[in-house]
Order: sequence, then structure tokens, then C-alpha cells
Amino acid sequence: MTNHELTKKQIFHSRLVLGTALGLLGTFLLLCGVGVLPFSPLKILAASSLIALALVCFIWAFIQDNTLMLWLSFPLFFAAIVSILAGFTSKGYGFYYPIYIISPAVASLVTATCSSEWKDHLKMIILFTPSSIIFALNSVFNVSWAIVIPILLIFIGSYIIFYTILRRKK
Repeated sequence: MTNHELTKKQIFHSRLVLGTALGLLGTFLLLCGVGVLPFSPLKILAASSLIALALVCFIWAFIQDNTLMLWLSFPLFFAAIVSILAGFTSKGYGFYYPIYIISPAVASLVTATCSSEWKDHLKMIILFTPSSIIFALNSVFNVSWAIVIPILLIFIGSYIIFYTILRRKK
């Protein structure tokens, strides 16, 4: 995927996708509002809006041949998933926030796979995957912050040293 000037055809299709997504989102929320679907429109508004926006970005990525749109779609999808999980399970956002943290790593993995441009994306994967796991120690496994914060500091310090050494060799 490359970034370039959009053709009239790409603009046309992109606008159709956006209009369709907004129409479907509105229809879904209306069906919730009138009781056809068993969700509170206010409770599902954030998640459904994030899903619609994520789908638009994802589809636009391929219509427009745009890796930035592809990358953006994944944090939006992950934010929607967290919103749904936190809103419809007994756990709150505090339990699910490591999902937010892992989203840039997943976005970079998918984008790098599609674009074959691994250099910068690999840095994101290496930074955010362990960070998410470290934060999950507290939120999922109830490890004390007195343990988690030092582990996080050791990881970040090691990452900075590793990155600095790699940059120096260039």
C-alpha cells in the first residue's frame, strides 16, 4: 500500500462507504431506541460508533491503498471491543485496558504484513506487546502495582537502551 493522490473513483467509493456506514449505524441505533433490538442506545452508542468508524477506515484502506487508514482501523476496533466488554460484562474498563495498550502492536503487525514495511512497525510491536502484558499483570492477575511498576520501568529502560544502541550503529 502506498500513499498517493486519490482518483475520482476512489473518492466516490470512499464516500459511499462512509454514507452506508452512517446509515447503518443510525438504523441500528434507531432499532435499539424503539425496542426492536434489546440494547440501550446510549449504552451501545460508543461501541457501535467505534465499530462503524473502524469499518470505514478498514475499507478505505483498501479502496485508497492507504496504510494509515489500515493502521487506524485496529485501535478503533479494539476500543469498540473494550467498550462492549466493559459495558456488557461484570468487569469494568480497569480489567480490559491492556487491550487498548496492545492495539498499536496488532495494528502494526497487520499493517506491516500488508505493506511489507516492517522496520518501524516492528518497533511498535516490540514496545506495545510486552507493555500490554505487563499492565495485564495488574488488571487480570491482580499483581500489585508495587511489582508491576518496577517491571514496567525495567522494560522501558531496556527498550530505550536497545533502541539507542541500534540507532548508533546506523
